[in-house]
Amino acid sequence: MVLGFLAFGFLLLKSSWHTLPVRIEMDGGVSKASGSVRSNGDLYDISLKDKNLGLDLSRSSKPKTGLSLKMRSPSPEDKGIITDILYVDHDDLSFSSAEVTLNKNGSGKKANAILYCSDQNFDKLKMKCRDWEISSAIPKDLGNKVSFATTHFSALAGAYLEIVNLQSNLTVGDRFIAKFRTYGQNDLIIEPADERVVFGRDLEFEGLY
Repeated sequence: MVLGFLAFGFLLLKSSWHTLPVRIEMDGGVSKASGSVRSNGDLYDISLKDKNLGLDLSRSSKPKTGLSLKMRSPSPEDKGIITDILYVDHDDLSFSSAEVTLNKNGSGKKANAILYCSDQNFDKLKMKCRDWEISSAIPKDLGNKVSFATTHFSALAGAYLEIVNLQSNLTVGDRFIAKFRTYGQNDLIIEPADERVVFGRDLEFEGLY
């Protein structure tokens, strides 16, 4: 009887994290932080954990020199905004998805919306927005922080938008008045949150009071 021994060789491919320089400009000051980047084939996963910001990018393009971010605390004119405001210059950065965590400003209010400001409406030098818009991102209120996922960058912030009298369990033919508070001088756009609801077919707008 001949006993044979058969051996298999395995090559363990293990990706490792490498340091990524990060520059954060916050309320006039500049701090340097260290993020981490890991190769994922031709794409990269990036993770940053800082006292002011959490940022995880999935399937990102390779950063050329690092990440440069701008942040500021909300001012009294930023009505409804309850977190730091984040701006990421993303001209040379593409990614599949991002998870963002921002500090709340201590108002005690629960975030119920994520606002964004398009590049056309955002002054990068003054960190000011002419027209905030409600994004489709869903906020996760974490007490003193707010987390949300996004597939694109612009200026971003968590907000508390106040609807005074929520309406639910309506039946066909009901009339109701929705009271809410809004700020600013831009056009007011009212549209259903549910894309299946169509004005003129399912819901009729009677006027402002």
